[in-house]
Amino acid sequence: ESITDLLDLVDQASIAFSAAHREVEIAQARHDEQFRAEFTRALLLGTLGPAELQIRAQQLGLDTEGEYRAFRSRPDEDAASAALQGITSRFSTVRGFVTTVDGDLAGFVENSTPTGSRLIAYGPATRLTDLDRSFRLATRVLATAQLFGLSGPLDLDRVGLLPAIAADTELGAELAHRYLDPLGDGEAARTLIETAARFLDAGMRVDVTAERLTVHPNTVRYRLARFEELANTDLRSAGTALQVWWAIQHRRATTGYPAPSS
Repeated sequence: ESITDLLDLVDQASIAFSAAHREVEIAQARHDEQFRAEFTRALLLGTLGPAELQIRAQQLGLDTEGEYRAFRSRPDEDAASAALQGITSRFSTVRGFVTTVDGDLAGFVENSTPTGSRLIAYGPATRLTDLDRSFRLATRVLATAQLFGLSGPLDLDRVGLLPAIAADTELGAELAHRYLDPLGDGEAARTLIETAARFLDAGMRVDVTAERLTVHPNTVRYRLARFEELANTDLRSAGTALQVWWAIQHRRATTGYPAPSS
């Protein structure tokens, strides 16, 4: 009976020890996660000095000579969180380097081509010492995507000049006033603007534009001529075409029309 009682005491002590050990493990994991999150946030915001950055990176097993891409995403219930978990799980050396910045999910991954279907904005590939610049550009890409209704993984290669249009609204408004307002605001004007937008996206090729709009090439030529007449411009001039394209993108960002072409 004494042996049985002693064994019961040992079992109770083992259970208590295991529970305490588990609590220590959980506390340590939370500490590690918090340490990573604080490091990630400081890295993205550029508040770490070179020496401190070097020390922390070595503690976390990061290659200071490697290239990484900052990313930023606006949370949408659990969807964005799941998407980001899928991103970081593919990169063993940067797994867990995710934090929050002003309510957004942010972090960095090893340099790789973005994949997936969720809206996640990426900055250019840089070293850790310059990751704050990558994050600033990722922030601009995200703002641009939301303004223009874009989706999927995005970087500067995909959004092109759209961040500049999003930032300089005054110039966009002036160009829209100069080139689009003379067309009016009726259905005919919308048709002319959409045709001009498709024409510019098609590399100024009438045949491709007609195919995409499912109309006859002569119809495209007529619409373009009418656009040029009303706007008093020449769409085949590279400089003018860029201004008209800028005006159309500004109008699209502010009114949602014309819809983006594929």
